[in-house]
Amino acid sequence: MLTQTKARSAQPPSRAVDWPPRTEDASVLDSRWLRRLREQGQPISRHAALLQSAISTVEMRVFSNWTIWASASPADDRGQQRFRDRLHVSLEAEPLEDGMDHPAESVIAAALEADDPDTILRWIRGICLDTSSPAFAAAVFLCVARQREVGTAKWRVELVRRGLAVDDVEVRDAAMQAAEYWADPGMVHVLSAHSEPIGWLDEYRQTLIDDLGR
Repeated sequence: MLTQTKARSAQPPSRAVDWPPRTEDASVLDSRWLRRLREQGQPISRHAALLQSAISTVEMRVFSNWTIWASASPADDRGQQRFRDRLHVSLEAEPLEDGMDHPAESVIAAALEADDPDTILRWIRGICLDTSSPAFAAAVFLCVARQREVGTAKWRVELVRRGLAVDDVEVRDAAMQAAEYWADPGMVHVLSAHSEPIGWLDEYRQTLIDDLGR
């Protein structure tokens, strides 16, 4: 479990939500899960019950269905869309918070264990740099950053470099946090070469350069 260590002088914009449309029914508030919670006698509110139902169903579907469709057609457009949908559902079901594990991390980890990780890395890169859905892209970027060994050092540095070039502050913020999480040697050069127009984010960039360059 990772903890964000840097303090910003201003808060990043809210990631509340420009989620892209899904191609399958991603509603996971299944009545049988609510019945199970009631049968167990858990003294929780309806909102909490719905949230728990969503999280549980996401986790079950991820691990039961991933291998079937990924191994059958790893480079298929439908497989890529389902990967996006699973990330989308998990991020809708539970907020992404610093220092707290998130179900979307399990979606990513399970995908990377498939037979064709290069394809998965290509999908991940596409999502993280998707300017049509910047809030979704930034959230996925952060979940990917929590995977310490994802890709190679070169792949990680290049993803951060391209993330910093995105014309959206949320994605650039996520890219800088990824640079901090991964702390690969090339990150200092990438951060130094970036000209950040937003004051609070540029202060964060300078702090990272100082810390990572030690």
